[in-house]
Amino acid sequence: RNVTTYNDNAKSNGDANTDNGFETRRLRIILEGTAITKNLSYRFQWNTDRGNGTMFNEEAYIQYKFADNFAVKLGQYKEFIYHEQAVSAAKQLLVDRSLLNEVLNGGESYVQGVDLLWDPGSNLHGDIGFTDGYNSRNTNYQDPPVNPFDFGVHGRIEWLVCGSDFKGYGQLTSMGSKSGDFAVIGAGADYSQNGDVSVLHHNA
Repeated sequence: RNVTTYNDNAKSNGDANTDNGFETRRLRIILEGTAITKNLSYRFQWNTDRGNGTMFNEEAYIQYKFADNFAVKLGQYKEFIYHEQAVSAAKQLLVDRSLLNEVLNGGESYVQGVDLLWDPGSNLHGDIGFTDGYNSRNTNYQDPPVNPFDFGVHGRIEWLVCGSDFKGYGQLTSMGSKSGDFAVIGAGADYSQNGDVSVLHHNA
C-alpha cells in the first residue's frame, strides 16, 4: 500500500513535514492441511515485519487426534487464553482487534510448547498446555536472562450455553454461519515463571 502523512508545524522551525512511500503490510504466507491421515494436521504461518519487510515465523505446529475426544498439539502456536486474540486475523470484522483486547491481553502471545486439547463434541471443550512461557515466540531453550521465562502453563475451558455447536464461535462475524443464535462462556489463564517472579494472565 501507499501511505502519506502530513504533519503541520512538525519541524523545529515551524515547517510542515510530509512522509510518503510504499510498504508491504500484513502480508502472511500460510501453509496448512493434513498429512498421512485426517487425524494429523499441520499449520505453518509466516508474517512480514512492518518496518523492514523481512519475513518471520509466527506459527509452526502439528496436531494429532489420538482419541475420539483428545488431540495433542506440538510446536509454536498462538496461546488460547483470550477468545478475541485467538480468533484468526482473517475472520475479524475490522483490520485490528479492539483496544480493550490490546489493553487487557498485552498483544498476541505465541508460545512454544505442547497442548492437550479435549473436545467431546458436546457443549464443553478445553485445553491445557506446557510451554516456554508467555510470548515465547521464536526463542530457544535457554532460561532467563536470555529468554523471559523458565516455563509456563496455560489452559482454557468454554461452555456452549445455547446453540447447536461451536462452529460460529471461531469468527467475529455471523456471515456464513449456520449455527443460529448461540452464547458461550469461557475462561482462560496463563501462569509463567521467571525465578522468584511469577506472571499471571487471566480472562473470562
